[in-house]
Amino acid sequence: MGRLLRFTTAGQPDPAFGNGGVVTPTLTAADQALTGYTDVKIEALQVRADDSIIVFASVSYNGWITVDNWKDHPRWIVVGRFLADGQPDLAVSTTGLAAIMEFGHFATIEDVGIRSDESPILFVSDGVFNNDCPDYNVLGFDTSLALDPGFGNGGRTSTSAPPGFMCAWGCGGTTTADDGALLAVIYNYDVHLVRFGPDGVINPQYGDPGLGGWAMQDVGYPFSALNSLILDDLGRPLAIGRADVVDGGEGAVARFIP
Repeated sequence: MGRLLRFTTAGQPDPAFGNGGVVTPTLTAADQALTGYTDVKIEALQVRADDSIIVFASVSYNGWITVDNWKDHPRWIVVGRFLADGQPDLAVSTTGLAAIMEFGHFATIEDVGIRSDESPILFVSDGVFNNDCPDYNVLGFDTSLALDPGFGNGGRTSTSAPPGFMCAWGCGGTTTADDGALLAVIYNYDVHLVRFGPDGVINPQYGDPGLGGWAMQDVGYPFSALNSLILDDLGRPLAIGRADVVDGGEGAVARFIP
């Protein structure tokens, strides 16, 4: 069961937050019936200027998963908001949490972003059994934490590896440009950068010709992990991670033009 804990500046549990510094988010009875599960796993947080907390979580089956039954046990993505004192935001639900969308059992919240109006963006990889190619989904919310109908297709847009390339291994991070565009980076043997407009639609004019909105950079060795995506002072995306070499691994940075 996921919990939120807040501490004072002295490192003690904050008595003004929840129950002695602890909040245990729970789904409403209706959402428990919808998802079929009760265990909430908190995967990401955002703290707002008013000290309210946006929670991004998943709810999944905790039994034995096999090649025969994994499709019968989806994972639900859950969002919520708690006030500065840890009380649930009743504008979201009676418990502060709301189940938003069903994904496959191996779906993972990869990263979370924020738009200029403080509405959140969520990046979810929808993995499948036996290493088949995952989809990468971007969910756009409005400030009330409902899916934004003006973003993508009803609040959701998705993509996978660029055309002609092998499956992506993972998402290394997302960031938001000054013009509101969302940048996301995934990796396999190469580093791939994709740019979504503020409306959640991939910009087909971005990146390398023929890749449908993707930019690709070959660093000479396969990336085994990407840890971060940031923009430098000139707006150039920097993907930071680790590349495998013959005698081990070493840090690597891939930089793209804006």
